[in-house]
Amino acid sequence: MSYSSDRREFFKKLAFFGLVSSTGGWLASCDDAELQPENLEGGVFQVWREMQQLIQTSPDCLIKAYERVKESKDPKEMLAFVRDSIFLIPANEASLRGMGNAMRGGVRGVLRDGFATPREKAELLRQLLEESGIQAAVVFERTDFDEEKVNSLFFRPRENEILADLNEGQYERWMKMLELSETDLQELTFINSEEKEAEKLANQLWELIPEKEQIRFHDFDFRWDNSRCPAVQFQWENKTLIAHLFDPNVPFGEAFDSGGRVRSADPAEYILDQVEFSLSYRDNIQPTEEKILLTKNYEAKDLIGRQVHLGFYHGLDWEEQASTTFKQVRVFTPALSIERPDLSEEEKEGLAQLGETITLEGQKIEVDEKAKIIRVNGFPINWTEESTRAKDVSELKLKITAGLPSLVKMEVWPTDQEGNLVEGLMASDFTFWENDLPLNPLMESNETAPKVLILYDTSLSMPVEYRNEGMEAFLEKLEEGIRQDFPKASVTSWATDSSLYQWLRKASRTSFDLILFATDGDNKDDLKDGDLDAFRAGPPVIVLDVFNSTRASSREVFENLSVSSEGNIINAQDQSVAQQEILEQLSLLELPPYVFTFYGSLQSESNEIKVSLDSDRVNASEIYQFKYREESQSIGPKIIGIYLKIKIGNQTTERVLAGWDPAVEEEGQIGKNHADEVRNLLFGSVIIGVEGQGPTFANALNELLEFRLSNQSWIEAIKAENLDQAIEAVEKSNWIYDPLMIHLLAPLPDQVREDSLTFASGIRMVIVKRSTGINQEFSEDSVDILPTANFVTISEDLEKSFRLNLKKTAHLALVEGAFFEESTLSLLGNADLISTEEAKNEVWFEEQLRDGPYANFIREYWSRAGSEVKIFGKELDTLAYWQIDKKTGELLGILPDQTGGGKRKVFTQYEDLNDVMKAYSRTLSFTSMGGFRFIGFHVALIRLYAIASHAIKTMDTRNLEQDVLNALQMRACDAAWYIHSGLSGRPQKIMGGLAKLISMMDKTSDDFPCE
Repeated sequence: MSYSSDRREFFKKLAFFGLVSSTGGWLASCDDAELQPENLEGGVFQVWREMQQLIQTSPDCLIKAYERVKESKDPKEMLAFVRDSIFLIPANEASLRGMGNAMRGGVRGVLRDGFATPREKAELLRQLLEESGIQAAVVFERTDFDEEKVNSLFFRPRENEILADLNEGQYERWMKMLELSETDLQELTFINSEEKEAEKLANQLWELIPEKEQIRFHDFDFRWDNSRCPAVQFQWENKTLIAHLFDPNVPFGEAFDSGGRVRSADPAEYILDQVEFSLSYRDNIQPTEEKILLTKNYEAKDLIGRQVHLGFYHGLDWEEQASTTFKQVRVFTPALSIERPDLSEEEKEGLAQLGETITLEGQKIEVDEKAKIIRVNGFPINWTEESTRAKDVSELKLKITAGLPSLVKMEVWPTDQEGNLVEGLMASDFTFWENDLPLNPLMESNETAPKVLILYDTSLSMPVEYRNEGMEAFLEKLEEGIRQDFPKASVTSWATDSSLYQWLRKASRTSFDLILFATDGDNKDDLKDGDLDAFRAGPPVIVLDVFNSTRASSREVFENLSVSSEGNIINAQDQSVAQQEILEQLSLLELPPYVFTFYGSLQSESNEIKVSLDSDRVNASEIYQFKYREESQSIGPKIIGIYLKIKIGNQTTERVLAGWDPAVEEEGQIGKNHADEVRNLLFGSVIIGVEGQGPTFANALNELLEFRLSNQSWIEAIKAENLDQAIEAVEKSNWIYDPLMIHLLAPLPDQVREDSLTFASGIRMVIVKRSTGINQEFSEDSVDILPTANFVTISEDLEKSFRLNLKKTAHLALVEGAFFEESTLSLLGNADLISTEEAKNEVWFEEQLRDGPYANFIREYWSRAGSEVKIFGKELDTLAYWQIDKKTGELLGILPDQTGGGKRKVFTQYEDLNDVMKAYSRTLSFTSMGGFRFIGFHVALIRLYAIASHAIKTMDTRNLEQDVLNALQMRACDAAWYIHSGLSGRPQKIMGGLAKLISMMDKTSDDFPCE
């Protein structure tokens, strides 16, 4: 983009828009009368509305320009608009092959970014004519364009005068309306506005590229398909005319060859590959197995110009959200959705996808509405639409098991007047409180059905009867025996190695009724401090001694493993005898009909649990204390990694969204930190922005203002303290939008020049992720520019194209550096850089590769030969690196975690996040998981609740209405800081242009009742 000649004035205007929210000029000059107080009412919304009207008059606001041209009903104006306002790009990176029918993002994409293939230009004009009531069709005409002519079609820059019409009077009026002064307008330093910084970085990296003489630079075939040049044939004033779209010297209504004939065009064809999203996870029970949570395929044209939200939902209604702490939230349903005002409900549902519902422990929850069954990790729970059995209950008995600070197991026995168990109750029949605050535990059973876990050692020292087929036969026979006495019992098995204590650490943190451990006692794990306490705190463990060993070392291991059952060890040489003893032990257990689990509170030594039924007619309470309150780094069954895979054609991009990275970390390194990362991601948000070339400046600002104004109804309802209206307005909100994408996916500077064109031959994609800082001082924002754009520069000189592409894509590195405190630019700014090829000649590199601390990383990401040059810091102070495509020169900055972007920390302002974290949580009292209505407005709410507020801290159902109103007020006051300033970079740093526009546009302190 080129700026107007008076740059200082331009910067000043843009600084103002940065404070408020837009740019442009549509009003006539203002006189003093228009500056009277009565004309200054309306506040920020009035300014935004005027700004939007102003920006929509810009020729660069193509969406509105299209509407104006359509209203003119003048085909000559329509042709001029399409021919002159839309830049031309090839459909393919290397040639004009298929130009007659190739479409990329379609008409919607063209109007967003102002770039079109030859066929898209024709389709745009055809649609414009037809919507104006003029019959039209795309045809092929003959041309005789040579290479010089083709160059002129692609290389034609134009001046952008988006701020030229903003006069001083209008500017001063808005300043008064918003009570701003010149001192509020900080001096702006535009990111790479002159491209000098990008050129400096590109030149530095160019010098480090080895063997330049061997580079096979990307070439482009400029040959035009002169026999299949798209044009539009239309009817006008009783004549059949031809609209030639490329040479402005061709008279209106005539084909390029006035004597030639046209023919019907082949059908248009979208050439961009489908985009497939796949979300998966790993747990610490089977970390080598990646399990799918969600998959969804999209057509590229449906994604371009939109933002995809990956959310993790719980479906709480407003009241439940207001009274649920994050520690109670264990069940998450991932969902992909695209929320836009221009989409119908049917379109939104078609573009959305719900995934598997799963707990933090890795248990899948499946709902079979037809059979009226919910399965928790395969264990069935029957349910009904409406339960009536609660009225039969006359007494409740509770038993609470709380060992280590993790899951608390609550067993409930409801009985009638005759002392009989009342079965068939649902989770929704029960009401729970912990220390007088509402509690939402997870129902794991509503029938008398024991849950048994069998751990079996898979080492080669185990006897044949307990290995492979022998073990499978034993498990099958044992389950059959258990089900004879307990038809609804569940039997789960974990295959273990010889790290016996490690496996029992995991099992001790579960809610199983009984654990069996089949082993020969050969143990390669050491007993750690606190292990015996952890084992005692868990379910009873019976050891199956497969050899009836008399070795002292084995007997010691058996006694340690079975400490929770007071040394219950069974001689398991004879499997039939062992099975009978197991069944006898199981029959001795006091098995409850109802089991609930939840994460208990550590705030007090003792905690009171109250359970009630039938509108508190029947209730019971129990005090529990954790037997062992010491925090431990060991974890039970947990999700330890969340992974996103994006496949576009043959190109697959994989990302570790949170947790364990199997590519560079060993299984032995899996720990609590990985599980915490996963949890913090699930309470955060992931938004994926998708573009073609990137929206025009005016289109981006128009969209941003539309988003701002869409919040007016609920904000004004809050000001009026109308809670019902505010909630109704928020629920109607259906727009997921992150303004940071404007910067990250903006067109590259001066993308079209008089001698070159730089364009994304693929699909531009960016992931913006926030992981909340539960129990941490900071939350973390990160951005990941995915390697899917495949930027290419074409010009008449191949080396020039390479170096220009290197320079243009270096701009993205500068954007990352401006917004994020950690980026490839910041990490490598002062490093002594070296390429992999050069490093392989150095002794230090061989030593690092052989046995250095980063050997796995270097081997995985730097040493393998590929189509990119890798450049990194010789001192290895950081594992960030530059990656340059050997053919095109496209530059990517890669962080150590393999994301292509930056990170920043967001200070968590509140004292105890455990108390104030709010999220969507629901126990198994729900009846459906298929609705999409909650996908949308909940996105903003979860962000608010994730960082919390002091108002929410005190919420409970007794004072819900006022507290929800307060929460809404907090949302109005803080959402701007969090969603815009928070996600847009450090607000205290001047980031230039649009960055300032985003970070300061929510100056709304006078518009909301905030403290």
